Amino acid sequence: MSLAARDRLARRPRGAVRAAALLGPDEAAALAARLRAEGKRIVLANGCFDLLHVGHVRYLAAARQLGDVLFVGLNGDASGRAPQGAGPPARCRWPKRAEILAALQCVDHVVLFDEETADGLVRRLRPHVHAKGTDYALTTVPERQTVQAAGGSVAIAGDPKTHATRDLIRLVSSGLEVPRVNIAIVKLSSLGDVIHALPVLGALRAARPEARLTWIVELRESAILRDHPELHAVIRWTRGAGAGCSSRRAAWRGSGRTSGICADGCGRHASTSRSTCRG
Repeated sequence: MSLAARDRLARRPRGAVRAAALLGPDEAAALAARLRAEGKRIVLANGCFDLLHVGHVRYLAAARQLGDVLFVGLNGDASGRAPQGAGPPARCRWPKRAEILAALQCVDHVVLFDEETADGLVRRLRPHVHAKGTDYALTTVPERQTVQAAGGSVAIAGDPKTHATRDLIRLVSSGLEVPRVNIAIVKLSSLGDVIHALPVLGALRAARPEARLTWIVELRESAILRDHPELHAVIRWTRGAGAGCSSRRAAWRGSGRTSGICADGCGRHASTSRSTCRG
């Protein structure tokens, strides 16, 4: 971190953000050593954080829960790219990105680094936990071996990867609000059929992250869907209440969702505005 850059950050208006530390790698390493000696559990998260969105905030908040102190490694402008190296370089210069991160209550310290991975930062800070977002698995974290060699462990933190900077850019560029789509999954019974249809939820969420997902199912099979993280609602259908698609459409419309997509358990779908439903 250059002296000029440090001076720019120091001249922020008083009270603009809370006093989270903005550190260079050497300063962060010294602080981490002191905190470790005091018995503090150190967590390291890292990323570009180009255009901060709710997925970033939830990732960092979840990472903070894994220990006593959260260091956030921030990619410099040269290395700041989307996860796994895809996408254009960072659009927001690092001093502004650092200031935004430092304003988050869950962030204790922000550390600038310019490598494509955080291996060097892991070696310096030796965190107890290195937290990555849910776009990774434990086996795909690039710094996994370095973390283990330093005596730490890797953890996956945050909510499902349904938010992306590129989607935010597309939304802002279009100047239009993304319409909410209502999707009903119709798989009534038996229990085995409902279980085998569950992967449809993940596929629909990946394809339409903005959609509201509702499952229409027979009452006796509804328990397995209770509190499913991808579902917004479960409509319990009683077989004696009516026959065929007409009764299922009535249940769908009775719930207040008069338009959208009605999909069967295999992922086929049709617009309910055409009164089409498959079961």
